[in-house]
Amino acid sequence: MTAKRESLLVAIEEALTTGTDAIEVIVDPAGDPSSFPALCIVDGGQRVAEGQGEVGQTRYIMAVIVEGYVEGGTNAAARSSLNDLYLQTVAALLVDPPLGGLADRLDERDLRIDVADLASKRRLAFALSIEIEFSARRESPSNP
Repeated sequence: MTAKRESLLVAIEEALTTGTDAIEVIVDPAGDPSSFPALCIVDGGQRVAEGQGEVGQTRYIMAVIVEGYVEGGTNAAARSSLNDLYLQTVAALLVDPPLGGLADRLDERDLRIDVADLASKRRLAFALSIEIEFSARRESPSNP
């Protein structure tokens, strides 16, 4: 059996691989990306959602952070590339039904922009927080 949360991460990876110009898309990376533009998907854990779900089901809210990286060019070009990558990321993830129907809801949350001060080339990044609400069997939170 596959945990539903694993299926959600795979669905995010597939959506970002096919729906963006990112050369590299990695789930829970062990280090920095090696090719740019790049997207990294970070599993932020989950919590049980408040309220009642269906009988025999538990509703969860999973936290995921999508980190986007661009490198090179002038400051204006890098900023423009970063914003384009952000727009592509949102467009790839915020579709109906969410993640091919695996999720009940997917919401965009906070966006943070960072500059890599010590990088050998100009590098900008964003961290986009998203929340995914999904249901799973109470006794086994795997795919049905």
